[in-house]
Amino acid sequence: RVDRSAPRVTNVTPTAGQNITKSTQVNITANVTDYNFSVSVVRANITFPNGTAILFTMTDPNADAVFNLTFNQTTQVGRYNATIVANDSAQNINNTETTFFTIIDTVSPTITPLNCVSDPADRLAAVTCNATITDDTAVGSVLANVTLPNGTVIAQSVGNISGTYTLNFTSTTLLGVY
Repeated sequence: RVDRSAPRVTNVTPTAGQNITKSTQVNITANVTDYNFSVSVVRANITFPNGTAILFTMTDPNADAVFNLTFNQTTQVGRYNATIVANDSAQNINNTETTFFTIIDTVSPTITPLNCVSDPADRLAAVTCNATITDDTAVGSVLANVTLPNGTVIAQSVGNISGTYTLNFTSTTLLGVY
């Protein structure tokens, strides 16, 4: 008899849309059964946030039709797409079941203030403040909140020159501490 039925794939995890902390292990699982022949191989085709796709073999160590992949390549922040590819011994393939998860960065950048020139500043004089800012992933953008003597807060973009972030502040019209 000829088998034309692909394996059945159900209960794929992680749940679609789940947020997972960077550098954390992700357990990808799927229940895979085939009524006519045996399941030959199950793989997870994972597409990384940068577009790279890698095919990983999943295992069923307990012979309970639950195939597992312990995925630990989670250093890139962003969305990972996973397609389960199940193949039976008659070469029927099911590649219709998918999930996705998002790797998030929960570690704040480290800020080391360097200096402000001139300090103290004359009224109407420009002030330049420098800091080193590092992050284990990347520093996207930097804003500095400057509190004026009257309590008003001004948010300003901070420029990056060779790893040193520089704030040039020229709104020193009020007397007092900024």
